[in-house]
Amino acid sequence: MTQASLFDQRAGEQARDRALDSLELTAAEWLGGARAAARALYLLSGRVTSDEVLASVGPLPAHLHPNTMGVIFRPPLWEIVSYRKSSRKSRHAARIGVWVYTGRE
Repeated sequence: MTQASLFDQRAGEQARDRALDSLELTAAEWLGGARAAARALYLLSGRVTSDEVLASVGPLPAHLHPNTMGVIFRPPLWEIVSYRKSSRKSRHAARIGVWVYTGRE
């Protein structure tokens, strides 16, 4: 692998999108409930985080990969407007997105 091939943004985005598409299929049922919760939470406060979604729907099922959380808020339907620290102990105060629903497909 060459130095140039390590830094290829387009290839990285394509790999990310393939992985997220795969998770869409394997977690379709859970994602449907999580997305419904995200939209409802957004309508209440005008923004939503993954912490709030998990508090609403319960923990991610053990058989699903943790990256499944990243599939809930996919652009262009959702847009990050800011960041904050996660309140979940397991996330060690990691930065998470604060999202708004755009409704754009």
